[in-house]
Amino acid sequence: MGGILKAVGGGNSHACNSLEDYLNQEEKVQNDERIGINCDPESFNDDFRLERAKHLIDKDARAYLHYVVSYRDTDGLTNKEILEQTKKLVEGIEKFKGHQIAIICHSDREHHPHTHVVVNAVNSETGKKLAFNKKDLEKAKELLIELDKELGIEQELKIREGYRSQSMKSYKALEKGELGDKNIWKVAIKNAVLESMEKAKSKDEFIKSLELKGYSVEWSDNRKHIVVSDSEGNKRRLSNIEKEYPALEGKLTKEGLEKRFSLNAIKENGVSLEELKVQYKVKSLKDLEQEKANSWKKEIKKTKTINRGGMEL
Repeated sequence: MGGILKAVGGGNSHACNSLEDYLNQEEKVQNDERIGINCDPESFNDDFRLERAKHLIDKDARAYLHYVVSYRDTDGLTNKEILEQTKKLVEGIEKFKGHQIAIICHSDREHHPHTHVVVNAVNSETGKKLAFNKKDLEKAKELLIELDKELGIEQELKIREGYRSQSMKSYKALEKGELGDKNIWKVAIKNAVLESMEKAKSKDEFIKSLELKGYSVEWSDNRKHIVVSDSEGNKRRLSNIEKEYPALEGKLTKEGLEKRFSLNAIKENGVSLEELKVQYKVKSLKDLEQEKANSWKKEIKKTKTINRGGMEL
């Protein structure tokens, strides 16, 4: 199929620091698969910040731009080859010349090899901000196609110049994101929320996970709604996500999330879903989630007591 270049966005210095932490997690980066162009890929935020200070750039100004290059397993590239292919790509993009760039390969997704490219928004040589528009992105995609051809990788389907996919449905979704569709940020926030919800065992872990992805969370006892914001200032109420995705109804409320966190904690302690069904005399997880909040908390405490050999926590 060939490589796919996707523009993820950008953010200020605070978001850049969170992004650095997220991209350099040990479980995501194997065999130290990183490349730094005029910067240290493990501490690129500090290097970027020094350049901004040198050119007297406001600390709240956009600090970076973020891109992802991904390949399918069927392309047959190793992680090292994907890393090198990404390096060739960024070195071939004229507008990136003079900018510090961190390239980090994530190996945690077995069937989705990909690299993250973080570009300092300020040119080290001129002090000017990077202006990278839709036409520049299309040119970069065409360059990636040519680089793939040199490795004998042909695109599986070319529907329109600069874009390719395996189906019209996935092509449309990809095109919207790459052309800067105004609503694509909504999908990004939704995906980040679901990913964090799947693993978090508490409210604090949930919020920290989203912050590491570059998002901020407003969750207050005095407010009904939970709000997640991206680095560009786009805000999303979790209740609105529920309205757009009926399958999530009731799962993104404060009570629904707390129930999910408790379930995640139980599962980590070694209690399987099947054991929970037997213990609580229910037929499905849906039935379990319909229990009242107070009853749920009592049952959680019972389970923890059993797991700790009968000792109260």
